[in-house]
Amino acid sequence: MERNRTEKFIILLISLACIGLTIESVLLGWEFWVPPLLIIGIISLWVMNFSEEPEYKLRRVLYFVFSCLAVFYHGVHETSFFDVALVVSFVLVTFSFFARPYMMHLLLVEYGVIMIIQFVLFNRNGTVFGTLEISRLLLHEAIVLMIYFSCIKAIREREDFQQINDKKDGIIEAYDADMEDFLTNISHELRTPVNVVNGIADLLIKRNAGHEASIIKNAGIRLSYQIEDIQDYTECKRDKVILEEEEYITTSLINDVVSRFRLIEEDKNIELVVDLAPDVPARMTGDIRKLHKIFRHLLENAVKFTKHGGVYLRVSSEATDYGVNLCIEMTDTGIGMD
Repeated sequence: MERNRTEKFIILLISLACIGLTIESVLLGWEFWVPPLLIIGIISLWVMNFSEEPEYKLRRVLYFVFSCLAVFYHGVHETSFFDVALVVSFVLVTFSFFARPYMMHLLLVEYGVIMIIQFVLFNRNGTVFGTLEISRLLLHEAIVLMIYFSCIKAIREREDFQQINDKKDGIIEAYDADMEDFLTNISHELRTPVNVVNGIADLLIKRNAGHEASIIKNAGIRLSYQIEDIQDYTECKRDKVILEEEEYITTSLINDVVSRFRLIEEDKNIELVVDLAPDVPARMTGDIRKLHKIFRHLLENAVKFTKHGGVYLRVSSEATDYGVNLCIEMTDTGIGMD
């Protein structure tokens, strides 16, 4: 977006300058065939910009070549002797936005060539320069050199600043990648011992080991969910989220929600009301694991911040062109979310 704005701004400046050059050419009676070419050139520049053809690098060169030709056309006329420095300075500043030092070098060379041509023309006419003309000429050359070196310095500083930013971005991306690798590895390493703990807790529960076994089982389930959240986070950061498509029974999904509510309700005496719309299909297709996760997060948040009252869960469907969407709405009497 920034590049496109810069390109349009430069074309606008070139267009205004060429319109002024066209008016000057007509008023001073210069070559009659050049003004139509300038107008055609301006139109061509805008067409290239809007069509984005050819590629940006080539368009940038074409803009520069057209401007150099316009500067040369203006500078080779005797009446432009003291205006050349002003025009070249204007073009130097304009094309410094492209941040290409070679353009500055070529413009300075063109200025030197134009001044040589001007001296040749004045020498043929036998024109003698006085002290005032020489001082003005030296001042103009000094101004052009000052602007040239200022543009080069600004371009170099801009390049250094961009390199520093790129380096910082690279460090940040490398840090993020290392953190994602760490989270992925640690989640895989934790999964095995957690599964062992859950399995042993199931055996203890079957042997009536007491309430402590159920506490261990619930803690193991929560830790398993946290590990899954870490894996989902790393998948989202890497844009590698894959949605599975499998058929599931809607009532079974709701039963799992109710069972989960009984585990996390923690004797708060909170009521759960489930409203299943009659138009919801009995069987649907989607990622059942992620649906469970959505229900779990919503339900845990509702129970966590609800001290009295209850939780209202509404499940409905929405017809679309490609099928039916499952709509989940959860309301509680807690403090709510900002």
